[in-house]
Amino acid sequence: MAPKVRFIESQQSAEELSVELFGVLPHVLLGGTPLICTIPEAGAVVDVSLPTYYGSSISRFKPHAVIEHLARSLDDLSTNVYALWTDEDVPATSNPDFEQTLHDAEVRIRVENDNAATIAHYLACHPNVAEVFYPGLKSDGSFAAAAQVLAHGFGNAIEYCTEDDAAIRRICVTADDVFDQIEALEQRLL
Repeated sequence: MAPKVRFIESQQSAEELSVELFGVLPHVLLGGTPLICTIPEAGAVVDVSLPTYYGSSISRFKPHAVIEHLARSLDDLSTNVYALWTDEDVPATSNPDFEQTLHDAEVRIRVENDNAATIAHYLACHPNVAEVFYPGLKSDGSFAAAAQVLAHGFGNAIEYCTEDDAAIRRICVTADDVFDQIEALEQRLL
């Protein structure tokens, strides 16, 4: 049986919250710069804020706890709400409204993931782009890990650097029209 979701409001980061609640730093499933996906050890506290709980194949890595900053799932970057899945007794609350919102977000997140795959492939073929970091590209160093632990796509975050500038830029793809997003990106790449 899967642990029940609980919600916590906190001004802390997922890292700080994990240390406070469990005494350990969380394993960030998808993150860093350049963007990478890694497989956590069984029993770890896992931060799934970027791919989301919906976008993670939780049963594959048998975590002790899973924590998600709900910015992406609630489509609100300013939120201070975290979802927590664990059997451990922690001070948190249930909230049916958030649970329904998370369920409703699945469709939007799937479209974001699909759009990101399209845009990542577009960037990989672009003559002005030197490198693309996206775990859904078979050429990406974390593709094998991502294929094992991510579900419903490879997330909406893509990083890239251009031929004339080695700075890594991150974009977070939305569920808006993918062609509009590509057109806006093309204007920046000219």
